[in-house]
Amino acid sequence: MKKISTVLVFLLCLFCQTVFAAETPKKLSVCLIYKVADAVIQCQNKEEDMAAGQKEFEETLLKNYGKRFDVKKIQRMDENDIRPPKEYADMVQPAEIPLVVWVKLEGTGVSVDHYQNAFGAKVDGVAPSTFVHIKEVTVDKKDYAVYGWDYGKQEYTAGTFSLGRVVAAADTDHRRNAKNAIKAALKDVCSLNQDLNKYADPTAYAIDQDRFYGYFRKANEIRNQQKEAKNAQEVPLRARVDKFVTYIHNHPELGVTNLVDANRNDLSTMSQIMEMYIKMGLYKEA
Repeated sequence: MKKISTVLVFLLCLFCQTVFAAETPKKLSVCLIYKVADAVIQCQNKEEDMAAGQKEFEETLLKNYGKRFDVKKIQRMDENDIRPPKEYADMVQPAEIPLVVWVKLEGTGVSVDHYQNAFGAKVDGVAPSTFVHIKEVTVDKKDYAVYGWDYGKQEYTAGTFSLGRVVAAADTDHRRNAKNAIKAALKDVCSLNQDLNKYADPTAYAIDQDRFYGYFRKANEIRNQQKEAKNAQEVPLRARVDKFVTYIHNHPELGVTNLVDANRNDLSTMSQIMEMYIKMGLYKEA
């Protein structure tokens, strides 16, 4: 009986492993085509050596994108080199798909950290920040349709540190800040969102899985379905809120006209205000 139980446990474990393995999307074999300006390559080393910089940058790309894709080949194109989708498809081997990645430096800013000592004195620390914008696109070799993901303009900074009464920026070197911002951005886009709960929010979890493994068409379809469902719910709520706003404007004695006007496009907040007034007997829906 003990032997039978052991075999059953082994088979169950094997079954569970197979099921969970099937839930993880298959890695796509890709030719990684990255589009960057010379500045992205130059900031990789203090000598601004383009050959050494390209080698180091490609190592960084492979380290990160290797987590998501089976990268068969990597090559650079200028960020302003615009081509039709078919040309990207023709650049890769039959078993590969083109993955085009744009990495752009989009200016600088400042970040502020707030400190307070044991006596309650407050001081602000200011550090330079760098904006990085990453976009990813795949091309379907069957019909040359393009599917992608835009991560938007993200801000990165080395931050500040406090030493006694002195607060200073951790790093003010422009080249290092640009290089480190790019590395941090690539690490972010090549990571799964660990905050997503697979069981409590399976749709968001599925979108992130498909995004991570490059199934952009599927990820965008699910996300668009979410938006459509949300819009379908918001349409009747929008009409209810508009009636409530009109009622408030017609009854200035309630004293909340400015509050309502400031939040009228925030349906969640307006719904809470409206429900509160209904419960208080100050408003009744027709």
